[in-house]
Amino acid sequence: MHPLGLGVKQPELALRSPDFYSNGIFWSLRLYLKEDPKSDVGVFLQSYCDSRNSQTRKLEIAVKFTMYVVTTATDNICHSSGQELQTLDSTFILGHKMGCFSISQEKLMSRPFLYIPDNVLTIGCELNWAFQSQNMGTLPSPKNPFPLKPNSLDKFFNNPKFNDVKISTGGKVFHATKWVLCDASDVFEQLIFSESPDGRNTINIEDINPVAFEGVLRYIFSKVLPDLHIEEHAEDWFKITHKFELHALQNVLQKGFFLQLKPSNAIMCLKTADRYSVADLRPKCKQYLRENWNEVAANHGLEKFTICHATATVEDYAELLKSFALVNEITESFPGRIKSRLFKARKSKPDSDSFIAFFIKPIVLEFFYL
Repeated sequence: MHPLGLGVKQPELALRSPDFYSNGIFWSLRLYLKEDPKSDVGVFLQSYCDSRNSQTRKLEIAVKFTMYVVTTATDNICHSSGQELQTLDSTFILGHKMGCFSISQEKLMSRPFLYIPDNVLTIGCELNWAFQSQNMGTLPSPKNPFPLKPNSLDKFFNNPKFNDVKISTGGKVFHATKWVLCDASDVFEQLIFSESPDGRNTINIEDINPVAFEGVLRYIFSKVLPDLHIEEHAEDWFKITHKFELHALQNVLQKGFFLQLKPSNAIMCLKTADRYSVADLRPKCKQYLRENWNEVAANHGLEKFTICHATATVEDYAELLKSFALVNEITESFPGRIKSRLFKARKSKPDSDSFIAFFIKPIVLEFFYL
């Protein structure tokens, strides 16, 4: 077993980047991952030398390198090595691993829109190497890759000099390009060209958050997302993607927000997915609620669904009403037959241990498996 706790010989997931070649040596990155979300992602720099004319070759090299997660975040995830000496043997076709880079899965998933946008993890590597026959003392360290270079398109974004349409919303004015908007959404095309073949130069949009809209425009323009969090941003961003039918962005959002689900926000996320027709996120929220129902109930002030006897106290009935309120919160979009059953349950007087078992739990389970 590797010190990371990863089964290197039989990992649950092993990925290898394409090779890149330099002066007789092939280089690549290897990634090892376990399904356990508390385990780390292991990344190695791997190298091997080619065999020329079927002759066995051995090379002794010195290497210095930096590996990092490519992101716009300010708290960078990176690993810089000291000088490593390696003997590369062309008969060892699996290559030689060096420089373990350990990345916390929990950290990646805590900020998915920065570290793994659209569920893609991008690893960068900068390295310097030399043959051992050369003077190793002069081998420089790789340049610090941070801060990453800004997007080359940034100077064009929301700049009136380079754009041909103004969008006004929430007291703010944004500058954009007609063809970029129309390429992203048929709704934008209809807004711009519905009245004139030359298109409108000004568009007024009501009832959306201007801060969220600026973020959506930036994504349309350069495919860059800010550090989104489900509690703060899901409602506003899904509202905009629904209004303008930005299906590609909606797909990216639901992947990231799903990774942020927890007992305190799962019901809110489910209701948002229902409200804005986020088809793939809705069943995932229901699955999360089904698998983590005890934690969700506890987070809403319930240790369990209360069972009231005929001799129940006022406090018992108060807890039962909390149970009803929680179930009702996640059943706003129930089919009529289930809402009817919930209504009957609320009108009945609980006088046996079987009351909750026969009414509340089947209602919740039926909802989860719809």
